[in-house]
Amino acid sequence: MRLVLSCAALFSAIGTAQAQVAAGTVITNVANLQVPGANGGEQTIASNPATLTVGEILDVALVRSNGATGAVAADAGSVAAVTLTNRGNGSEAFVVVASPADTSVRVRLIAIDVDGDGRFDPQRDSVLGDDRLTPPVAPGATLALLVVLDSAGTAAVDTALMVTATAATGSGAAGTVYPGRGDGGGDAIVGSTGATARLSIPVAGTPTAAPRFEKTQSVRAPDGSTAAVRGSIVTYTLAATFTGAITGARIHDGVPAGTTYVAGSLRLDGATLSDTADADAGGFDAGAIDVALGDVPAAARRTVTFQVKIQ
Repeated sequence: MRLVLSCAALFSAIGTAQAQVAAGTVITNVANLQVPGANGGEQTIASNPATLTVGEILDVALVRSNGATGAVAADAGSVAAVTLTNRGNGSEAFVVVASPADTSVRVRLIAIDVDGDGRFDPQRDSVLGDDRLTPPVAPGATLALLVVLDSAGTAAVDTALMVTATAATGSGAAGTVYPGRGDGGGDAIVGSTGATARLSIPVAGTPTAAPRFEKTQSVRAPDGSTAAVRGSIVTYTLAATFTGAITGARIHDGVPAGTTYVAGSLRLDGATLSDTADADAGGFDAGAIDVALGDVPAAARRTVTFQVKIQ
């Protein structure tokens, strides 16, 4: 008696040996048992089919677009272009989040770079919604993304932008299973990347122009003229104009030789400051005025005035 066992695997959609089998693919296997027949021939007996559905592997990668390596400027409207690759074997949407390392820069929006030119065009590129969810990305396909930044209006510093992409189906430790949530009703299994990719992009602070500081003077003589003579009062105006926000600025000015300070003449933005060291921002001591400007916002101007008398 001769027995011959053979197996035939029937695949609905399988790529090359190197490619991943598509998630949701149904693999059916039927075995045949061949035995001698009653009349000297052979009889074939088929087994029951063994069927399984290929699970969906959740994997993702993020890289800078077009091989970029340099820092992105912190200017309003500057763009960080990144490319997302679905490394899994199923069609998958991803949640994309961009987080600055500090408050010197903000994320305005994240968009799909429809034409791949690395520039944001509101008439053409598709902005992700508040959920930051991409459309489904085919297995092995890429999606060009743009992270559009805004300056926060604070002192510009070098910082970083962390971009994260996570599979919408789920993420976690490699091997984590989400039953029945893969393509075609199969399981979804977290791949080697944890179904999350992270990319840190350097952001270069835009140098802020130095404050402009100007000193002007006016003279009033005892006779009402502008002659610089004994007894004339000289009013000094010190004006500081700031481009960017700043903390800890001070104005210090010594009383020039040949003059004496006029008590009670010190002002900050028109408000009187006492001459002694107390709770207000300024004072006069050791032949000089000193005024603390405190926290100054961007595009602000602070003006200090005081008077001296020519001896």
